[in-house]
Amino acid sequence: MSNGLIKRTEDLPEGGFAAIVKVRGVLLPPKRVPSRYKESLYKTIPDDQLEITVEDAEILEMLGNQPAPELRDGKFTFWLNYAPPVQSPTKQTRNFFTRGFASSAQALWDKREPEAKKGWLDFVGQVVCLEKKPVLLMTVPQENTEERKEVWQTNFIFVEDSDTAPVDIDAYVRESLIGKNKATALRWLVMDAKVRRNPKYKEALNNDTLAELLELEVHDGIFSAKETAESAGKVA
Repeated sequence: MSNGLIKRTEDLPEGGFAAIVKVRGVLLPPKRVPSRYKESLYKTIPDDQLEITVEDAEILEMLGNQPAPELRDGKFTFWLNYAPPVQSPTKQTRNFFTRGFASSAQALWDKREPEAKKGWLDFVGQVVCLEKKPVLLMTVPQENTEERKEVWQTNFIFVEDSDTAPVDIDAYVRESLIGKNKATALRWLVMDAKVRRNPKYKEALNNDTLAELLELEVHDGIFSAKETAESAGKVA
């Protein structure tokens, strides 16, 4: 490029959705879907992909300060290769999901709650910040040489900013349910903006396992903190 003029087509910057560098929004439950590609360079059958979506999305940064595209229904979606059909990733899996996406989420949780052993699925229902960054997946030997070639891939990973510090949703739900019965708890789970996008709490309530999940007690149909329930039992 000279004086702002493009000389060759490879000098053209990416535009539109491909130019989104950083986005913030509420992480929705992921979907495992068949690959959008019919062929793979390395496999007869391409790996399944994870469809990752954030809603109420806000584009924070564009490549080259290009204008941000309009997000349909306020949602931003991207895809990650996951694993062969019917299978799960292993410790040997060297794709962007394991080396970049999942690892970056774990690093954020480990920084905040080292003993909690939380991962990327614990961000479902929370506001997250995702940034497109290159990640080293592996190094491969080169033929007739001792040198190894680095294999990099660029996609979105979890990053932290001032508006997306990890929140302990379990603690938030636990405190909010104290004093509620099952009916009012269900109504709250459906209505609360932080929780309604995470189905595990509603499912646990329907299965009568929510108290166990959140380390609560149920007395006379009312959710109670464990210490309060124990005190009530001693008085009785």
